[in-house]
Amino acid sequence: MIQIFSNFANDIIVYENNRIISGWPALWISQALNDANVPYRLTLGDTPAIVQIDKDINGDDIGTIISAPIIRSSIAEKSSLLLISTLKDEFDLKVLLDISLPICIDIQGFLRWDNGKKKRFDCEIIRTKWEVYIKATREEFSYIDNCTNSWFTFIITDEWRDIEVLQWNNVYYIPIQSWKFKDTIGAGDIFFAIFCSNILEENTIKQSIQQASIYTYWFLKDKNLINL
Repeated sequence: MIQIFSNFANDIIVYENNRIISGWPALWISQALNDANVPYRLTLGDTPAIVQIDKDINGDDIGTIISAPIIRSSIAEKSSLLLISTLKDEFDLKVLLDISLPICIDIQGFLRWDNGKKKRFDCEIIRTKWEVYIKATREEFSYIDNCTNSWFTFIITDEWRDIEVLQWNNVYYIPIQSWKFKDTIGAGDIFFAIFCSNILEENTIKQSIQQASIYTYWFLKDKNLINL
């Protein structure tokens, strides 16, 4: 069973008459694992987070996290893998000390200030010698320190391009299903969820990334056809 530490959020879209929709990591992760028929336990904050969505000067969406409730950190006894995907640092990674389970972390939230700027992340905070898989974009990876621990694997994404894997100071690239879609919301979350489900089934990193890429491609294709 995968135990997920994440949050839902209510998005207040201020440029569309303050319309409110629900989404963010917990929604997409749970959807992907339901599709994959993978058992999971979802551990959330007590209330939905609040995210305000505005338009910047270029007409692109820009999100500001108004609030993100603390996520309680108890680990279920039957868990086989932990998946941590937050809006910001609402989950305390220090509780993972001596956890004897594979840990998958989407680093995005832990690098985000409320004003959208990045802060640095020190991998030394995760003191475990079990497998740790960290997903980061190319930009996010540049803000991560102490990446050389032998039990860490970094899954580095760069939009639709081949995925870079950094493991034990070795770097290799895995071709993925190429895609370019206008609406990519949720892509990173579902990609990592399917990756984690494959790791749980003891597939190789390459197999897990390729399966996650295929699922993400079809998810986005269906999503963009619906929104035409």
